[in-house]
Amino acid sequence: MSWLERLGLASKPGNSLALIYPVIVRATADGTRPTASVRTRTIDGYWLDIHASPLAPAVPGYDLAVTIMPAVPTRIVPLLMRAYRLSARERQIARLLLDGSTSAEIARTLHIAGYTANDHIKAVFRKTSAHSRQELASLLSGH
Repeated sequence: MSWLERLGLASKPGNSLALIYPVIVRATADGTRPTASVRTRTIDGYWLDIHASPLAPAVPGYDLAVTIMPAVPTRIVPLLMRAYRLSARERQIARLLLDGSTSAEIARTLHIAGYTANDHIKAVFRKTSAHSRQELASLLSGH
């Protein structure tokens, strides 16, 4: 299956650039941005990065390279943490959970009481509706 098919764009005549066009416009708008990118989710749940960059030498606004590739978790996790409305402290806790830290290790790392760490962990799980660390990792990595 092609990326355009996964974006749900290939089956709609004349619509294959509907999502890509704004990235191209950003990359060519004023010439100050060397590249523009957007992250988006496919119809089957994958996250993609779409990038546009002017070619060199190029005719301004016309010679562009557009790439579509799977988004790496380091680009998706912060986005999803914001989408779940995790506070700054909860994002720290979530990162440590994703790294495999125990609640005791989290408390030591962040110099907080164990009860406080557990309260933050509960808040992360409540806000994401995750029931396990594995489910949390899956939700925050976009899978």
